[in-house]
Amino acid sequence: MHSSWKLWDFLKSRPEVIDDETPPLLFINSFNPFATRILKDRIPLSRFSEGRLLVKLGKELTVDWVEENFKTLSLFGGSESYYIIHAHEMPEKVKNIFKKPEELMLENRYILFDYPKDDALSREMKKSQLAEVIKLTPPAFWEKEQLLTFLNQHLSVFLTYEAKEYFIKHVEFSLDDYFNYLTQLKLNYADKKQIDLHDLGEVVYQQKWDQFEITEYFATKKYKPFFSLLSKRKNFEDIRMIAQFLQSHMIKVFDPSYTEGKPRLTKYDREILKQHDLWSSQEISRAMSFFINLEHKAKAKDPSLFTQLDRDSLRLEVR
Repeated sequence: MHSSWKLWDFLKSRPEVIDDETPPLLFINSFNPFATRILKDRIPLSRFSEGRLLVKLGKELTVDWVEENFKTLSLFGGSESYYIIHAHEMPEKVKNIFKKPEELMLENRYILFDYPKDDALSREMKKSQLAEVIKLTPPAFWEKEQLLTFLNQHLSVFLTYEAKEYFIKHVEFSLDDYFNYLTQLKLNYADKKQIDLHDLGEVVYQQKWDQFEITEYFATKKYKPFFSLLSKRKNFEDIRMIAQFLQSHMIKVFDPSYTEGKPRLTKYDREILKQHDLWSSQEISRAMSFFINLEHKAKAKDPSLFTQLDRDSLRLEVR
């Protein structure tokens, strides 16, 4: 099964993404990792065993791992669901196993494949009754207002007419930036029914500085100043927003191929390319798991989040 959608149209049709008719293998062919995350975050965790969705990088998967988790009965597992980031980078031998989903143990579990690039596996899975391929098409340049309206409703953040005009004019047209700015506005002005032009201007200025600084520290492995800044954030929503943004950023560090073919690289693009050389795929996998766990705790308002930040940071350091 396969279909093609704008992000807002798909979520209007399937607000929770997965329903009782959804097959166990779900390929999300997306224009942006943030779009995939929005879909993933709409899925109730109650759909998954123990209320969690485990994360793996496609490049990390091995035949042994797939067979152990999806072909072998185990007293200690066998019911986990997985989110596979950059699934198109799975080894060919692993892809060949997934081409025969009828041979896998998939009862009461799901595998979400983040698929930024189409390939033979995702094309073949369009024919399978055990899989669904969802293609998300990017907003066109004339759909700025439609994207903003969708995210306003998705995040329950509403702007005055003047603020909306300013937002469209001054915030870079990308899902990442729109989402992050609106999340920060929600955090700063939770009690306001509408954000006005003055409020928006302050956040646009402050967000650009904070986002650059905290991302730069982590992506260059300067953990001490990174966690020093992070510890100053004293509320769950702020931590959740940072965790979401850094997941998006680290996916770009893992695979900076989006810069190919650009006539001119931005400063941000050049920093991504430099940071790519600092990280192994295993390190990025650990970082992604860390930020996903951080996001889940922040979303659940887990009081242990702040006290565990220092301990968890040690697990990220590879010397």
